[in-house]
Amino acid sequence: MKELIKMVITHFFVITVAVLFFTTLSNTIDGVEEYPIFFIWQVFITGIVSALPSIIFYSKKELTKRQWKLRYVIHFILIESIILTEGRIFNWYSNFLSALVIVLIVVFVYIVVFTYSYFIDFNDAQKVNSALRTFNKDEEEKENKDI
Repeated sequence: MKELIKMVITHFFVITVAVLFFTTLSNTIDGVEEYPIFFIWQVFITGIVSALPSIIFYSKKELTKRQWKLRYVIHFILIESIILTEGRIFNWYSNFLSALVIVLIVVFVYIVVFTYSYFIDFNDAQKVNSALRTFNKDEEEKENKDI
């Protein structure tokens, strides 16, 4: 449970920063120079609501690759649905083209969060594997001394 809470909080921060980055990049290209304060609150709300579906990855048992892939597809669809719904509520888009831009921004943010999570998980796996190699080496040395 502790890992789940840590993952949701981490995703909140990564999503929020990524949304701010891509929105700032988009607005810089469009020539928008400032944000109204309510927009910053919308970004925080989006970060919170978008981090919650990460719970879908929690499992007490080891997931197969197929289960992981299915959960990623479901997660992505949930995220897109949440963002498009929030976009409609907060008037982020008014036509199909601007909604498509939102979808593309979500894709980029999703890729950033996925990549970040992958490298964090990969780094953790490397540490565990290194510790296991050290443990196994120590066990072998103990066995050899006993013989």
